[in-house]
Amino acid sequence: GFDIMKLFRTKLPFSEANFEAFLEEYLSASAVHGASSEAEHPTTRVADDVLKLEAEAKAFEPLTWLEAAVFFVLVLTIEADPASQNYDLGKQRYFWGVSRCLWWNK
Repeated sequence: GFDIMKLFRTKLPFSEANFEAFLEEYLSASAVHGASSEAEHPTTRVADDVLKLEAEAKAFEPLTWLEAAVFFVLVLTIEADPASQNYDLGKQRYFWGVSRCLWWNK
């Protein structure tokens, strides 16, 4: 879920339709959901798995922003140049992440 959410982490508007379509394809390709139960109720089983994976991925969204912010903070401690592009990227990731986390908790 963490890495999947990193793919969809963006400051642009989030597309639920694209996210769900990706999760369906991801689960189909990975065969995470059981083949035996899929034969009995394929649509229901895939839909249930998509919902579970969607919930897991969305739960990780705040951590994906934190990871990006921490990465750029560490780069800045090594680089020690506040005029660098990494400084601006770090600030962006931090403030986008904070705003997403605040939105998430409403």
